[in-house]
Amino acid sequence: MSMADEITRIRLTRDAIGPDVMLMLDMNAPYDVANCIRFAHAVAPYDICWLEEPLFWHLQPTDFMRLANASPIPLAHGEREWTRFTVRDFIDSGALKFVQFDSTRHAGFTESLRIAHYAKMNGVLIAPHSATHFHAHLVSTLKSTGNLRNRSATTRKVIISPVVQAGLASMPLRRYSNGQIQQRIGTGS
Repeated sequence: MSMADEITRIRLTRDAIGPDVMLMLDMNAPYDVANCIRFAHAVAPYDICWLEEPLFWHLQPTDFMRLANASPIPLAHGEREWTRFTVRDFIDSGALKFVQFDSTRHAGFTESLRIAHYAKMNGVLIAPHSATHFHAHLVSTLKSTGNLRNRSATTRKVIISPVVQAGLASMPLRRYSNGQIQQRIGTGS
């Protein structure tokens, strides 16, 4: 698909969902830095929450820094990184607003907790990739994540995968509605 076609698709999507729905672009690593900067400026009027995995797989934190410095849209990255050390390099670069680690790839829950705490120490929000049934538990241990909205002192809301919402997969927590898990903060909740 050409960049012009992508921009048209994004405009039509924004028109269809309206201004009150967050629109995040999971890009699957299609661009070099220069073309991604052009793309980001072209889609910025459509109120994009983040550009997820926007650059070719072989590009490094310095390339993401160049993009972040020129992009009006925050960057999300991390699902394809395999260790906390490479994720650390991306966090340390200052390029990321959201880190999207994947516990099914990052040596499990403990490694993901390390990544999440490091991200938090550096002001980067977490928005775990995939495996909601697994990541909901991790997200519930943290006070701030990138995929929360309307957070209050007593409730955290975590976005649920449309697959779970449609009943095609099960969710261990049953307190959910409108695509969100409702988790009480406190012992035994």
